[in-house]
Amino acid sequence: MRFNLQYVQDANGKAEAVQIPLQQWNLLLKKLSETEFTEKFAADLKNSFADIEAMQTGKKPKKTIQEVLNGL
Repeated sequence: MRFNLQYVQDANGKAEAVQIPLQQWNLLLKKLSETEFTEKFAADLKNSFADIEAMQTGKKPKKTIQEVLNGL
């Protein structure tokens, strides 16, 4: 994706900010949200597998399906 950037400069010509069209900004926010969701899902899945392993090795008490569902 190519961005149409505009730079805002101070009186000395130093860049202080960047402006992008609202449509591109909204697309960036959407992609960021999708990335955050994916990262959280991956971390949650990793933790779930770690919990299962801990339960299988007796390091953590096992849960019934009802206990799992009640925690949702």
